Amino acid sequence: SSLSEKGRFQVNRLRDRLESENFQCDYIFSSPLMRAVETAKVATAHLNQEILIDELLKEIDCGEFEGRLTSDIDPNTIQRLREDPYFRYPGGENCEDVKKRAEAFLEKLKNFEKETAIIFSHGNFNRAFMSAILDVPVEIAVRTIQHNTGLNYFQKFQSSFKLITWNDISHFDKIS
Repeated sequence: SSLSEKGRFQVNRLRDRLESENFQCDYIFSSPLMRAVETAKVATAHLNQEILIDELLKEIDCGEFEGRLTSDIDPNTIQRLREDPYFRYPGGENCEDVKKRAEAFLEKLKNFEKETAIIFSHGNFNRAFMSAILDVPVEIAVRTIQHNTGLNYFQKFQSSFKLITWNDISHFDKIS
């Protein structure tokens, strides 16, 4: 789906922040899902760079629940999905599956010549990526909050990464 009015507002604030901070990077990656691509295009328009689409960056596969409203799904199932990272969406993925994709993306990143990238993805992928990059169990990562357009900043130190900033939303004021 495309961005909502609130989503467009958030992306415009992110764009303004990246421009005002003269943000530069070597690569722009995006999930192929429409809202991520739209976010990447708007937020990085000032960079005039190609956006590299990668299937590994997609949101968790909700299987049979894809496109359904949460209110149409058994509340016990919803609670289990939110609390148990190993509980699989019927016909879809669980958080451990998403972590495996995140690990594959991290391996792919190691093959790129340059060092800086901005990645446009989704909450579940971002938490799984954090789990992969910091080598922490997915149970810890799923307890974190990831707002739309929240910036996460990792920096490589020797052979490992350090988390510098998580879910930085200072680019927008309180949004109702």
